[in-house]
Amino acid sequence: MRRLLALSGLVGLVLATMVFVAGPAGAADAKGCSGSGTSFDADNKQLDTASAPGPGGTKEHPFEVDPDGHVQYEYDIQGEIASGKWSVKLLGPISFGDDIADDEPSTGGGDEPMESYLKPGGISTFVGLIKTDIEIKNQGGATVCTFSGYIKIGGSLLESPIFYLSIVFILLAILLGFWGMGEPI
Repeated sequence: MRRLLALSGLVGLVLATMVFVAGPAGAADAKGCSGSGTSFDADNKQLDTASAPGPGGTKEHPFEVDPDGHVQYEYDIQGEIASGKWSVKLLGPISFGDDIADDEPSTGGGDEPMESYLKPGGISTFVGLIKTDIEIKNQGGATVCTFSGYIKIGGSLLESPIFYLSIVFILLAILLGFWGMGEPI
């Protein structure tokens, strides 16, 4: 039983470590669509721009985003998106998204505040370099657009609850590792 607990602790340590490790290097990639974005900070000063295909959004040059700012974007999707769904995946299973309006065109743009996505409850959930996957599906559920790239979310690591959760997992893994050790012979 103690070995099972120790193994569980080590699995927790690996999962906590994965929170701080981004995916493999590579250029931002878009399939079935193209687009661009410009990010602004809380004072409406321009931070960064990225295009897909085009510059920005790579691990070496991530798209910088301010959790208190906003992003203006333009898109051109090769396919019908009205009544579909969009989603943004951060760190694997963590995602957010919404339904697409019934009259949404395949080409357009907008301006999206980041606070509701990156600071739920007023607390910065994520900071630092994060691999991001965006997927847009049509009304029938078929994927018509995918984008993969990197974003760099501004803010202090000490403000992020994930940082403290990772520390708890690491301490728990160490404790369970010691607890799972056998008695000396």
